[in-house]
Amino acid sequence: MAINVKSFLALEESLTTRLLNAWTKKSASTFRKIDTALKNEEYGDAVKLVDDLDITKTVEQNEKFITLITMSAALFGASRVTKSVKKSVFSKNKKPEEVQKAVDLMKLGLIQNVNDDIRKSSLQLIANAEDEGAQKIVYKAGSAFGRAATKAAKSGINTAASLQTSRMSVWGFTIEAGALGILNYSISEQLDNRICPVCKNMHGKTYSVDIAKSYVETLLRAENPNDLKSLAPFPKQDKASLDRIAKMSPEELTASGWHIPPFHPLCRGILRKTTDIPDLTDINARAQEAADRGDSNIINALIATAAVATAAQASGV
Repeated sequence: MAINVKSFLALEESLTTRLLNAWTKKSASTFRKIDTALKNEEYGDAVKLVDDLDITKTVEQNEKFITLITMSAALFGASRVTKSVKKSVFSKNKKPEEVQKAVDLMKLGLIQNVNDDIRKSSLQLIANAEDEGAQKIVYKAGSAFGRAATKAAKSGINTAASLQTSRMSVWGFTIEAGALGILNYSISEQLDNRICPVCKNMHGKTYSVDIAKSYVETLLRAENPNDLKSLAPFPKQDKASLDRIAKMSPEELTASGWHIPPFHPLCRGILRKTTDIPDLTDINARAQEAADRGDSNIINALIATAAVATAAQASGV
């Protein structure tokens, strides 16, 4: 039975809340010290204290919870395919190797990127205080420094949590689908007033399970979390880009890495199984067009799609 989508979306929220609350509690005394330094116009001392806002210990101390949420996201993806999570391929392995890789990658990303966000935001506020007068800033905002640093930390943690749960949901879906012989999936977006133009366009498009599985496993093998920006680039949201995306074929979207969510931070797209089968005649025609253009990426994507169609026909799906 598929896990409720609202429950899935709550996973990233719970991860963000857990990490942010733990870090904020740990940093409270440093916030007070920096506010005091700013009130006394001791800006150099305030800058030195910024290094104490490191999120590393918070991340390390919450590794078990990060692992729990990561595994839960994978199980959610699997639940979109199987009738019973208890009979899922994951029931045989409490923590697959890929889950630990995803956890390690997220931890490294949090330590690198959230620390950087916190430091930049903190140093900017201190610089503003020195330029405009600390007494005025602190008086207007109360604990101005703590609020600014917490806002920066929340943004970074929330983005990391969203990407983690979304990608692991995709991974769990493709592993389960592959085990059950399901060849294709479609993108299912939350069609409400919060949906972005990119996700609205992606809704309902059909792709190959095998291709998605291979792609997401490539992402999980990344050594540096910042490499994901080039391995899985998000589509741009400007008008020209949106017009181009609307005209792209599934193979072109696949070649661009836009065949699985997330399509942006906090994306709510998920996968659902489908019995739609690509048409071989249409695939061959598009392959010839791509060959005429010399577009090797599209040709490779079409070859993979043709393999799925051929396997489907051979199995009588």
